Amino acid sequence: MNESKSQYNPISSFSEYIAIIDDIIYRWKADLNESITPDLWFRGQSRDLPLFPKIFRPTINPDTGRYCKYKELSIITMFTALYRNYTTERFLEKTSEFYSFMQHYGVPTRLLDWTESAAFALFFAINDVVDYENNQPVVWVMNPGALNYLTTQKKNPFGPFVCD
Repeated sequence: MNESKSQYNPISSFSEYIAIIDDIIYRWKADLNESITPDLWFRGQSRDLPLFPKIFRPTINPDTGRYCKYKELSIITMFTALYRNYTTERFLEKTSEFYSFMQHYGVPTRLLDWTESAAFALFFAINDVVDYENNQPVVWVMNPGALNYLTTQKKNPFGPFVCD
């Protein structure tokens, strides 16, 4: 799509939401001259905030009531020392699986959760919203294939392939 952030009017039904998703797919197919439906990723947020991983978002210190930043190295060190007490899962290196494991348990990481399901993203967008007047839930949509193409100029940045 040509614009970096599309704006749609607030929706009031699931069918409206699906119609918007269908419109996004149609427009992306047209913009990219594609005949197949692109694989899209969705992220639901209870507020319209920038896409920052939790580790980079300011948080309120419960002891002081002041905003502060997370100390990533301290968090990773503490989690590494303690997680073995609660699970049989073991990690030899700090891999993406390790960070996914941390995030699964609510530890702030530099990962953002995405899903291939528009319905799941909508659930996460509206699940925790209490005040719709001050917190507008949003669903972000990303085309990872198009993003790869923009950054590598290759349709498949993992090629070429050797086939038997």
